[in-house]
Amino acid sequence: MSSILVFDTLEYSKALQDAGMDRTLAELIARKQREAFEEVLDARKLVTKQDLQLEIEKVRADLTQNIEKVRSDLKLDIEKLRGEFRTEIEKSRAEATKMNHSMLKWMIGIWASMGLGLLLAMAKGFHWLGM
Repeated sequence: MSSILVFDTLEYSKALQDAGMDRTLAELIARKQREAFEEVLDARKLVTKQDLQLEIEKVRADLTQNIEKVRSDLKLDIEKLRGEFRTEIEKSRAEATKMNHSMLKWMIGIWASMGLGLLLAMAKGFHWLGM
């Protein structure tokens, strides 16, 4: 197995022997220590720079896809709101036109009444004057 960690079993064994440990026992402990390190490193499956770059690319692609979906959804929502806004404007214009026609009818009626009242007043005034 190829590992990042370099564990010098000979040096470790010599250090144990220098501390007074039996040679056979020191070599066994050094070998077992190296095996334990290798198992830990193998179990972790250390991530490489390339692994990280691949994951970053996946995340970037997902984000790009999500951004495009949001952008597309927003465009649809904006178009829907524009349509609703146009409909409301047309309704308001129709109501304003209807209101203007109604006001015009009332104004014509008022003017006609005022004109008729003025004519009657003039006729009555001429009658009083004896004309």
